[in-house]
Amino acid sequence: MPQPASLPAAATPEQAARGFFSEYGSLFGVTNQAKQLSTLRTMTAADGRSFVRFQQVHNGVPVMGGELIVQVAAQGNGILSASGETVAGEALSTTPAVASGSARETALAMAAKYYATGVSDLRCSRPSLWVYNPSVLGIDRDQSSLVWRMDVRSANGQPVRELVLVDAQRGFVALHFSQIDTAKSRQVYNASCGSTLPGTLARSEGQGATGNTNVDKAYTYS
Repeated sequence: MPQPASLPAAATPEQAARGFFSEYGSLFGVTNQAKQLSTLRTMTAADGRSFVRFQQVHNGVPVMGGELIVQVAAQGNGILSASGETVAGEALSTTPAVASGSARETALAMAAKYYATGVSDLRCSRPSLWVYNPSVLGIDRDQSSLVWRMDVRSANGQPVRELVLVDAQRGFVALHFSQIDTAKSRQVYNASCGSTLPGTLARSEGQGATGNTNVDKAYTYS
């Protein structure tokens, strides 16, 4: 897609990506790219293409799972692709009713009970405000909420690394899950270049290489 006419010829990849969202952002739920998108990083490939990753923010608060990636052609010659996901939250207040210290205590108490250990055996990262919408995780509930986000880890080497979200208005645990990557249950399907999904199960957890390069790479990289 060509760059907007208002964009200077020597625009940086970020400027080009933001110019794209100024023009087409409504297709992605972005009505004001300057306020709603924060640049995470820009990477440039050997052939000159650039990839700009944006974090969606609401009143300066990051949105969990709300990220957009734009692929910019070499030498600024247009936009090759744009993908990602955003969530609604324009009416959401970003002023918490629950203090960060209280949210931290809730997270530690939950993790201690879940892992059958003492609170003194756990450590918790500094709580930070995020916007959370279950629909990003495939849960059938499209409702954004303000949460305190924390990582709870073991202080004595136990396998505990729990991401915990505590509702910043009502104080309950909105979501928690382990971030330890040893608990894998991968399943790779092959649609054989068709459009009927999910296709045929080609490789599941614990199974050896199939010989199909794409299937085996999908398995390895997931």
